[in-house]
Amino acid sequence: MLNKMFCDEDSDGNCFMFPPVMILRNIIHAFQPHSIQLSKASGRSDRSFFENMVQERVGWTDDFEKHYEIEKIIGEGSMGSVFVVKKREGAFDGFGCQVASCHRVKNHISAEENLSKDCSIHSSTSSPNLEVSMHTYGSTSGTPYSYRGCCSPTKKMGGISPRYFHEDSYKFALKTIQLNQISETLLKEFRNEVEILKSLDHSNIVKPIEVFECSLNRRLFVVMELCSGGDLYSRDPYTESQAASIVGKVLSALTYMHSRNIIHRDIKYENIMFENQGPDAEVKLIDFGLSTKYLPESPQVSGAIGTIYTMSPEVLNRKCTSKADLWSTGVVAFMLLSSRAPFFGRNRLSLVSRIMNCSYSFSDTRWQKISEDAKNFIQSLFHKNPNLRPSANEAMHHTWLKTHYPLSKRYPGDAIMEQVPKTIKQYMKAPMIKKMALMLIAHNSTTSEIVDLRKVFDQYDTENNGYISYSEFKWALMKYENDYSDEDIQEMFKALDFDKNGLVNYTEFLAATLEILGYIDEERLAEAFDRLDWDNSGYISKKNLREILGMNYIAEKVEELIAEADFKQNGKISYEEFLALFRMECNIGMVRTNKSMNDLFTFSKTSNILPEKSPIDLSDCSSTSSESSSASPLFYNYELLNDF
Repeated sequence: MLNKMFCDEDSDGNCFMFPPVMILRNIIHAFQPHSIQLSKASGRSDRSFFENMVQERVGWTDDFEKHYEIEKIIGEGSMGSVFVVKKREGAFDGFGCQVASCHRVKNHISAEENLSKDCSIHSSTSSPNLEVSMHTYGSTSGTPYSYRGCCSPTKKMGGISPRYFHEDSYKFALKTIQLNQISETLLKEFRNEVEILKSLDHSNIVKPIEVFECSLNRRLFVVMELCSGGDLYSRDPYTESQAASIVGKVLSALTYMHSRNIIHRDIKYENIMFENQGPDAEVKLIDFGLSTKYLPESPQVSGAIGTIYTMSPEVLNRKCTSKADLWSTGVVAFMLLSSRAPFFGRNRLSLVSRIMNCSYSFSDTRWQKISEDAKNFIQSLFHKNPNLRPSANEAMHHTWLKTHYPLSKRYPGDAIMEQVPKTIKQYMKAPMIKKMALMLIAHNSTTSEIVDLRKVFDQYDTENNGYISYSEFKWALMKYENDYSDEDIQEMFKALDFDKNGLVNYTEFLAATLEILGYIDEERLAEAFDRLDWDNSGYISKKNLREILGMNYIAEKVEELIAEADFKQNGKISYEEFLALFRMECNIGMVRTNKSMNDLFTFSKTSNILPEKSPIDLSDCSSTSSESSSASPLFYNYELLNDF
């Protein structure tokens, strides 16, 4: 062990000595208690709850490896590398994950061997007297429930076929930066990318999951959504309809960004990725290292920043506004339709000259099959004067996109659309702590898990700008359920608008409709609990909520929030009480009561918290049978009624 502190071997087996600073770090690390884990950052008061959902940790590298397993490297540079990583199954983090892992293992044993044993977890990080027991009564189906599964294979959820997760659904991209090998400028650029991504909430923008800063080897790790389908080059050539679909999604993301005063500044083929290998995979914007935020009263920023073949004339003159992103989008559209760049030259000087003179043409034979609307669209973006170009929102309403990228092409089906109003009504009645948990679960959901809900969001976001206004919400709701009054619709909209900014953002909508899919298993609930219980006390406290809510913190509201779920009335929310919020509800018409709540915390099956004698009125609970697709279903992967 001591030898490993002072030296190591290279690939040829030759021994070499570590630098003195590294030796000192290794000695310090060796004498640290093995139980040391990455400290969970609580959140910052100058950030919103949404921004604080991205977890930040500071600690040692091997603790990072306890959470994620590196599968392969997909990119490498002088500053660091990019990997595909997989979250380790059953990786212990906080108290909730420890308990959930115990329940999952115990359920597997019970199902396979029909055993009935007690399983207890004691957490050294929680209160000494905190012990959670699970009593398993055996599996009614004879097979264990899948760790990542939606539901029983023989069931349908309210007429919606169950979705089974792709093998890549719990994989992520990992960007690493070697802090002692980059300049302060590059480090600032990298941190700028992370901060901007934290503030963005759009289905076509890659999202960060968590950030690790490891002090042993001076590395910064950012875990992000994995886009495994390759960039736009990987699927070239495209049909005109495919090109319009991609451009429409890019413009939707830009409309959203520009409304928040953010310019991307590097829109290009390489920075538009397919989320997976599927033929209908969504595209996502990546690489926000060059992005910048501007003041509304000063929309112009300086600097010739970007990639030369997509730079606009004004950027080459070191001036930039949001209209530069529109020029770059025009370049991407041109390439999608013709498989060649609009501006080219034998050298850099020749290329710059063509860009400055807007010298391009549609003379290639490929353009003979392209519509005049498509050509007109590109021409509207290739104005040398940025003031003559349309905004992202205006470009999105061009005739070409309305024809080839209509809302009807993104329709998810009647079954799921009809359930949305009922699910939102149920969400309205949920305690605020449950809504926060659903926000966290929605944020951490992979794209393959919520693909249907993303299509539902598109039907409500009729303007395709990344958020839902009240008028859009009312129009879409009345289209599928016309018996709501204006007052009802206003109350539903207010319930969805978590941050009270007058708009419903993407994650807010996902959180409100998530239970339609019926896949919220205990592992996901445990992750949400542990994010709220950031100090690993085993409870969600007022201090926890004050920190993670950040700018959204209001003292009186936090008191109410705790009281809604504090069934034991001890001023904090235990993991048992937290689970009860999800497992004790079955239908919109269900009556929840606090009667004998101290007696309710007996775990059954995979830790559903169910009473020995239920105080719940089950008269309105509908069956999950596939034969009753029109009934209001139980949106969970456990047959709750069988346990009563």
